[in-house]
Amino acid sequence: MAPNAPKATGMAIRSAWAGMFKTPGMSLKISPVSITPSDDGTMAYDVGTYEYRYRSPKGRPATDKGKYLVV
Repeated sequence: MAPNAPKATGMAIRSAWAGMFKTPGMSLKISPVSITPSDDGTMAYDVGTYEYRYRSPKGRPATDKGKYLVV
């Protein structure tokens, strides 16, 4: 669910991530805050923060910081 992009589903998720990893100067730091499994162990959710660094189209360093949720 990248900002300013359509929702990716199925195999499009792989393509979306592959494209991001090709970004010049890209680095991604993910910091989980909590990972909580369901009582029956069939699901879990992970909440945390991220820091995404890359070079802008003009070649300048840029940083995006935010939060995430994975179920």
